[in-house]
Amino acid sequence: MNFELPKEQKECLVTLYNFGNEITNLRKRPLLIMFYSKEECSQIDEGDIYELEQKLNEKIPEGVFELDVCIQTLGGDANSSYLIAQLIRNYSNYMEILIPNYSYSGGTLISLASNKIILGKTAKISPIDLQLSYIGEDSPPAFALVNIEKYIDFIVDTCNKFKFKDEENKTKFVTPLIKALVESHGTSDLGELFRMRGLTEFHARILLMDYMFKNETEKRKIVDPIIKLLTSESPTHNFEIDFHIAKRIIGLKVENMDSKIYKLTRQLFSVCENARNFGLICEFVGNERRRPFFEIFLPKEDKKNE
Repeated sequence: MNFELPKEQKECLVTLYNFGNEITNLRKRPLLIMFYSKEECSQIDEGDIYELEQKLNEKIPEGVFELDVCIQTLGGDANSSYLIAQLIRNYSNYMEILIPNYSYSGGTLISLASNKIILGKTAKISPIDLQLSYIGEDSPPAFALVNIEKYIDFIVDTCNKFKFKDEENKTKFVTPLIKALVESHGTSDLGELFRMRGLTEFHARILLMDYMFKNETEKRKIVDPIIKLLTSESPTHNFEIDFHIAKRIIGLKVENMDSKIYKLTRQLFSVCENARNFGLICEFVGNERRRPFFEIFLPKEDKKNE
């Protein structure tokens, strides 16, 4: 049975697709939209891989030479983010990531698979370091691996400032602090964080070497410092990285977004927020996952069956 959408909701969808088509035709290449809600249960996860593959197969089954990916996400599962990045690259020889607002954590990892990251004037990415998240009202707050390292740095720095003259006094100072850390988060969770850190660094290294810095002669020397700055050497897990830090400090291949495209992509994601509020996109799948909005727009000359 077909139900007619209320006028306001229908206009919202029409506006969304008009913006997508306008961006696509201005850039003259296919456009993949990846919009994740800011609401709960909207993290990147394994289910997204299969949904995105279906969408890519439907719209560009043979792949394309160039592809734009416009993304907005708070992040999510690192392994799924890596697999999504590789999936997109299976359908495109050249990819540019458009970030008008933000693409954090797992979204930043996906961006590392691009040939170039295009950032809006106020756009931000983030470290790709991981954090432990606990469920329940009485649970401790999320705790990032980089925070553990900063905590250890604090202990070492304090020991140096106190200038303990013997190991016994140093041990008496350090032991309660390490004990408090372990009691608070548990050995298994802390061990899992360090294991996942290594996996995330491994994934980031593959993406950067295979795509963004593919044509550089000494890729490893370029890539390894970048990975450190995005993990262990970042100030905090929630550190926001703008264009200037991404380019001058971290060394990623980034460009400023054209002002017209910046305006249009921000408007597009604003309409996506409205569509989500109407319940038109990003609906729940069960009780623990909110579906992302994936859509592909093709330039006029590339549209099939027109």
